[in-house]
Amino acid sequence: MITSDIMKTRTLIAAIVLAICANMFLTNPARAEKYVIAVPALRGLDATNLGSYLEKMAEIMTKRMGCDVSAQLYVYDYGDSLLEILIKEFGKGKADIGYVNGLEFVEYAKSGGSELVPLFMLSMNKKTTMDMCFYGRRGEFSKVSELRGKNWAGSNVRGARFLLYKSGFDEPVGKYFSSIRYMSDAPMSAMIALLAKKEIDVFSAFSTVMKVSGEMNKKDSIVERIYCEEFEPTWVFVARKGTPQSRIVEMRKLMLNSHNDPDFATFKFAFQLIDGKFVPVDEAALKKAEPIISLMQKGGWKKEDAEFHKKYQHAK
Repeated sequence: MITSDIMKTRTLIAAIVLAICANMFLTNPARAEKYVIAVPALRGLDATNLGSYLEKMAEIMTKRMGCDVSAQLYVYDYGDSLLEILIKEFGKGKADIGYVNGLEFVEYAKSGGSELVPLFMLSMNKKTTMDMCFYGRRGEFSKVSELRGKNWAGSNVRGARFLLYKSGFDEPVGKYFSSIRYMSDAPMSAMIALLAKKEIDVFSAFSTVMKVSGEMNKKDSIVERIYCEEFEPTWVFVARKGTPQSRIVEMRKLMLNSHNDPDFATFKFAFQLIDGKFVPVDEAALKKAEPIISLMQKGGWKKEDAEFHKKYQHAK
């Protein structure tokens, strides 16, 4: 069983993509080609039943369609670039479809990259952008200025850096807080446990992750949202450059209607879990993220994040 809610969400979304691709090829069996869907899996998730689940999906597709459609699992850690993984596999001809994080895609497009064809995005909480938030123990803090000198944890420092910047504190996370530590938000329960034991005073995480965890719906939750800002576009699904335009049109049509398609009723609860669906590429949301990319580049946030992972995550 997958014990983490956010891990379960990634599993479900990957399964939906795989199933819809199956339907796409099924409608055109005479034109079936070989396609590989790259499925990034956070380390730890690869040890669950995701791999076997996707294999079973592929077996069903092959049986129904008589063609070769498969999924390839790519294990990554926080701090790794999904974009680099995907471009590498696309370049070697080992994958044709995948997804990347919103900020990575914006930076890639802004730099002139053209090897990835954007297909659609995944809305969450009915939005194509995700809020980054500071969370603390209920009743202890009401504003960011009160967090100076406290103990912080997170899966990366970029989000926390952005929240500090927006609050008027343009300084490294390691300087603003008295101590910092790496902690994955998959599962979120581990982060909340640190808060409960008072090993940390505050952590940063996407509001979507907190929503999926269900923590904020608990009447007895010790967690309180302190401050949030819109930070990153949601996942952008892409195809390898050179993918037939007819296939791209077919996939977009199927994906954008999948939440209402009776053939995919099995996955309806996945859309309900994230309160979202597949939507057209939101150019406005991507454009709005460009200033954040500039801040990250000019302020050295990416370097700060890389050093954070090297010191606090990989040194363990």
